[in-house]
Amino acid sequence: MTTCQDPRIQARSSQDGQTLFDAYDPVTQQRIRGVSEAGLRAWLEQRYYAAADFS
Repeated sequence: MTTCQDPRIQARSSQDGQTLFDAYDPVTQQRIRGVSEAGLRAWLEQRYYAAADFS
């Protein structure tokens, strides 16, 4: 059995109507909550470049 190493991302709306994202990285077990799209992109880029350093 293989496990998915892709991050799990969920979008939700805040009380004021903004879209916020929650994400979990099963590889590092890091979790972020309530970030903007820009924050999510930065987190994903950090994850990508950290993985590239180990290649």
